[in-house]
Amino acid sequence: MPTLISQLEARKIMGVSRTQFYTDMNNGLAPKSISVSERVRKQIKEEAEQVAAAKAARLSKDEIKQLVQQIHARREAQAAALREQLAQGK
Repeated sequence: MPTLISQLEARKIMGVSRTQFYTDMNNGLAPKSISVSERVRKQIKEEAEQVAAAKAARLSKDEIKQLVQQIHARREAQAAALREQLAQGK
């Protein structure tokens, strides 16, 4: 099960300022946050760690964008699987 963390914690893991964090999200260089309520948004810790590791490994911006796209695709696949389970009544 994924660990949800605050955006502040995610920024610390990724080593970026608040402004850079939002810029990175808008440019596809950081995973989009998850809305857990009307006013609360969280990040998945493991995803923030993946991005931080990619930066530490000096991956290019294009490679990091590809990683973030894979993260978003994995989220969508997991959501589809959950919807399927619900539809089947499991």
